Amino acid sequence: MEDKHSKPHAIMVPLPRQGHVIPFTHLAMKLASNGFTITFVNTKIIHHQITKSESNGSEGQEDIFAAARKSGLDVRYRTVSDGFPLAFNRSQNLDQYLEGACLPCTC
Repeated sequence: MEDKHSKPHAIMVPLPRQGHVIPFTHLAMKLASNGFTITFVNTKIIHHQITKSESNGSEGQEDIFAAARKSGLDVRYRTVSDGFPLAFNRSQNLDQYLEGACLPCTC
């Protein structure tokens, strides 16, 4: 029987572009602060770009929600491959990337 007191659980999968991920992380934090369990799914390339751009040089950081978990928020973080190697230039090969990622190209 389902527990009526269980927390709501949201699985968040942002569009795999850095400009979409950051606002989604803010939403995830807001929901977690209001009692949600969050599972945040990010692509490996965006995770790599975000951790590489951290000003304190913590490229080896566990994930972008590590500090949130330390403060008691229930935010789970997973990365998935977009099917391309990290070295693949998605900007220069946008058509190939969108086709491979099954995203419609509106160019």
